[in-house]
Amino acid sequence: MDVIFWIATNVFGTPAILLGFIVLIGLLLQKKNVSQVISGTFKATIGFLIIGAGAQIITNALNLFEPMWKEVFGIAEKEFTGFIGQETFNNRFGSAVTLAMALGFLLNVLLARFTRFKFIYLTGHMMFWTTTIFAGIIVQSAGTGMSFWKLVLFLTLFMGLYWTLQPALTQPLMRRITGNDQIALGHTSASVALLGAGLGKLFGNRENDTEKIKLPSGLEFLRDSNVITALSMGVLFFVGALMVSTKGTPGAQKLMEKAGEQNFLIYSVVQSLTFAGGIAIVLMGVRMFIGELVPAFKGIATKIVPGAKPALDVPVVFPYAPNAVTLGVG
Repeated sequence: MDVIFWIATNVFGTPAILLGFIVLIGLLLQKKNVSQVISGTFKATIGFLIIGAGAQIITNALNLFEPMWKEVFGIAEKEFTGFIGQETFNNRFGSAVTLAMALGFLLNVLLARFTRFKFIYLTGHMMFWTTTIFAGIIVQSAGTGMSFWKLVLFLTLFMGLYWTLQPALTQPLMRRITGNDQIALGHTSASVALLGAGLGKLFGNRENDTEKIKLPSGLEFLRDSNVITALSMGVLFFVGALMVSTKGTPGAQKLMEKAGEQNFLIYSVVQSLTFAGGIAIVLMGVRMFIGELVPAFKGIATKIVPGAKPALDVPVVFPYAPNAVTLGVG
């Protein structure tokens, strides 16, 4: 049992290690030489860590963007009370969550092996998060007196099914986005993706595709996703900073203090460029990561789960429509 907990915590709980391990297994099953195994494993792991580093840069930049616009519109921060908190919950139910996550993943692999739903969920942090959330729902509904093994059993069955079926629901969309059937979406935003696809079908126009916008020759630089990201976010950051600068509220003063000795407008523009840099880093990491994972995963698909597809985090689709990503954030 201790071994299972250790694996669940240190492998499933560390997405880069989990995905690097998957690539390692895939390359070994394909009987690649030592050089290819080492190179592929490390490049996949590093690529995933690059994605995380880029995401952290984006998050840090948005730590100014979100409160700045809340201040502009006078939206007050809400404080939540009456909750035990995630740390306390994990201390009480973390063992059940960890065990259920590991067993649920094994169920996912078995279902992929013996059913027509050939998807293996590999978004490690979302596996932990969704298991924790559903554990909280169960505890809230059934009470804290629910037995350990009942909680583990229910979570194992539910999460195993969810991780198998959720990618299947969004796969038709993924095929249209990527132009192939090699990867799937493994994320809780699946319902939003389906809703967006439905609304796009009703109100969208393929002639107005964000990636096919026709521009005058003097504006060709806007075809570069890095440039359009920097410009669009730069405008939003600058306008927000300008409006905050005219307010004398305590919240505005607190935001302006983040700039230190630097002018707040300049500081905001730098944050917008930092955001654009974060997006560029994420895209680089995705290309590096996917470039190693997909070929390696063929080994697993051939030997263990024929026809299996990896269900991955949202950033895997960013390179297919970088302009849409920028507009969506803005």
